[in-house]
Amino acid sequence: MSVNLAIALATRGNKVCLFDADTGLANVNILLGLQPEYTLQHLLSGEKNIRDILKAGPRGLQIVPAASGIAEYSDLSDKQRRILTANLKALEKHFDYLIIDTAAGIDKTVQEFVRAAHCSIAVVSQEPTSLTDAFALLRVIKSKGDPGPVYAMINRVSSYEESADIYKRFATAVRKFLKMTPKYIGYVADDPEIRKSIIAQQPVVIAKPHAPGSRCIYTLANGIEKHFKESPVSNSFADYWEKQQHTAVVKPEPASKPRMAAKAATASQSVQSVDWGDMMDLLNRQIKTTGLSQHQVAHSITSVIDSFVERYDAYPFELEKMLLNAIEKDDYPKPVMRRMVQSLESAYEKRYRQTMRNSSDEMLHFLANSTDAEDQYIQLAQLLNRGFHRRFNKNLFDEISGVQRSRPRLYPVKKRR
Repeated sequence: MSVNLAIALATRGNKVCLFDADTGLANVNILLGLQPEYTLQHLLSGEKNIRDILKAGPRGLQIVPAASGIAEYSDLSDKQRRILTANLKALEKHFDYLIIDTAAGIDKTVQEFVRAAHCSIAVVSQEPTSLTDAFALLRVIKSKGDPGPVYAMINRVSSYEESADIYKRFATAVRKFLKMTPKYIGYVADDPEIRKSIIAQQPVVIAKPHAPGSRCIYTLANGIEKHFKESPVSNSFADYWEKQQHTAVVKPEPASKPRMAAKAATASQSVQSVDWGDMMDLLNRQIKTTGLSQHQVAHSITSVIDSFVERYDAYPFELEKMLLNAIEKDDYPKPVMRRMVQSLESAYEKRYRQTMRNSSDEMLHFLANSTDAEDQYIQLAQLLNRGFHRRFNKNLFDEISGVQRSRPRLYPVKKRR
């Protein structure tokens, strides 16, 4: 989103710099098909200055590229802050807008980028996890003071009406629990051309400028320009970082020209300051009141459960109780239950190298369900042979053949074809 927004602003004649602050993924490089020689890693290590690492992009856009996987820079040290401050001062006087693409999460550096910007744009979608993650990030920022102007951009929706409905629910929750109101800045349509452009590594505003998604992004650019016309800035963006060198506590600080719009990436990490009760209340209301499909809700909840298991190595519920509650329902499909039992028996045998039922149990189970069909007696013989082999490590049929050869047959035998 930040790539296309930056290009849209540049297309309108603005001098724009896109600062890729995502040191984990460096998505800007990927989306634009760039392979920069120098990156943010070289800047923060002191090897290069900001002009050395700037990379030219489309429509006059300039890019400060990040390097993927440099986790050591996800939380800046005092030395790195000094380097960043000095280079931001050198950078900002050459541009009208600095778009900051933050990393996912709520680490300290993400918070500082959001707080230092003149305004922040929270990108949310209709998925419950997106709404609660954005809520969590705003809560963390708000807990340390006034976060400044915050806008909500609704992503992947079919119409303005749908985006307005999602925004209303999100803004209501934020206003109720955080005592602040994010402003609506626009939406981006769920446009297949956007997905195609990502695969092709071409910004959609260039590849398909008249596509619905592109038109939405240009409208967002109009909203950004309108905001700074109505709310001109005076102080320097670098002032915030300079102040952080003298205090360990992050405090709210106004920012400056060039105008800074930090894209508030949705958060995926938990912090102690998050009120989980508020978040779960929001999540429950989204599930109950929105038009989300069963698949969307299931996918979101499964993701939360997977994170729980990964952290605690346990499930947040009793598996046996949940399973019994499910299969005891009158409408539980018989074929599904049969497959479940077979899967359990197979898993048991694989883990413990023995069957769940002993030979006697298997015999009784067979007799209780027998209909005297020939194939069932064949199955019985196979069960007996498996049990005999497990007990004596011999083939029952071979042993029977040996006995039959040593005594005359007392009954006719019909050969099977």
